[in-house]
Amino acid sequence: MPPMDILTFPATAPRDPRIEPPLARALAYDRRNTNRRAVFAMTHSLVSTAGGDWSLSRRWTAVADELLCEERVRWNARDGLLESVSISPSMGERLEARRAPDSPREAPTLETSRVPGANLPSMERRLSLPRRGFTLASAPLEIAASWPALLRGERLRRQYLVLKVQRHAAVDLQAIEINDRSVTVALTPVALPLRWLFGRTLFHFRRSDVGLHAIDGLLDPRDRKPNGRWHEYLGRVEFLKPVSFSPIVAACEGAGGAP
Repeated sequence: MPPMDILTFPATAPRDPRIEPPLARALAYDRRNTNRRAVFAMTHSLVSTAGGDWSLSRRWTAVADELLCEERVRWNARDGLLESVSISPSMGERLEARRAPDSPREAPTLETSRVPGANLPSMERRLSLPRRGFTLASAPLEIAASWPALLRGERLRRQYLVLKVQRHAAVDLQAIEINDRSVTVALTPVALPLRWLFGRTLFHFRRSDVGLHAIDGLLDPRDRKPNGRWHEYLGRVEFLKPVSFSPIVAACEGAGGAP
């Protein structure tokens, strides 16, 4: 599987003028701390491409704008996740996933690649999913793709991609709070051990324009402990201005919605 260049992926992405702002900013807080101090900053962009795909990117930084993690996703209304790439420079880690050309729509197959550290060989694995899957970065796209069903109170089973170990796990998406002004959607692991470890991740939207304004739960940046295990961060991300996913809702309604 040839590597994707995160600096040029996708090669061309004309911006959809309906999406403002093209670059949104957010601050992340560690839930273990009682004092309110941001531990990460994040910039978020969402653009449409000429072919009808959508490109989402998130760039996480720490002190002095040091890059912790950068994620790029290519996605469309019909097939969902097409490509994903994530790099963590301080760990020398690179994670990639690409939808196989012969992949069926309802049960996609992904070709994944993982470089676990600097100067280490790439580890390849082919994942066959029983249903549509997504990463943490592309979760808001999947929520927007199923927005009408979620507003009806439906619980949707999906596959969450854990690319750091090249595996996937069943999760449920469900709106747990709906009112005239806001909607909160919960991403909950089906397996009890994962639920005990990470809990559920909540996505808070402004209802009027499907504007994502906060996320509570698992964050993407990770660190590596001396014993080789990961230090995962559970916290809250607050956008300085909500990111509207209403164009995704409209595109998916035109395509018949997510399967």
